[in-house]
Amino acid sequence: SKHLDTKLNIPKGINYLTIKIITEIKKTVTRGRIDVLIKLEPIGEELAFRLNYEAAKKYLKEIRKLESQTLKEIQVNLKDLFSIQGIFKKEETNLKKLENEIIKTVRESLKSFMKERINEGQKLKEELEERISNIKRELKKIESIKEKINEELFEKIKSKVRNLVSNIPEELERRIELEVVMLSEKQDI
Repeated sequence: SKHLDTKLNIPKGINYLTIKIITEIKKTVTRGRIDVLIKLEPIGEELAFRLNYEAAKKYLKEIRKLESQTLKEIQVNLKDLFSIQGIFKKEETNLKKLENEIIKTVRESLKSFMKERINEGQKLKEELEERISNIKRELKKIESIKEKINEELFEKIKSKVRNLVSNIPEELERRIELEVVMLSEKQDI
């Protein structure tokens, strides 16, 4: 293809980097199809969520009030905590650091991609040159035997015509010989 076709598959949380990623790709690649897949995984023991202690205390206080009013014990488990909005807050990551790492990784991947593309192009060039060389070699063989085959063909046709037509005038014989030459040249094609 004559154009650059880029397909990005990135997490929703970093959609804002789409233009920067495509810009990096366009700096390196001018045509073809590029599929980019980015997955983010936590490193080490970093937690994606943190307990919002203030909100949890308020909910527990309200649960205890409800227990005292109803005189029934209320069991709260982890599943219940996750279902309560605001108990867990998502851990904010250093977005600038994350952005720099992603762009750095995209650049390194593009560098590796281009290196591989050049290697593939070189291998393709070598293969085509070898095939062209083989074709030229075979063509030389054909050229070297072409004249001999044409002469043999001419003599064969001439002999068959002479056998068919005997005792013909000399001028007609020359005309037939000319026709045989033309016929043998057509056979070469």
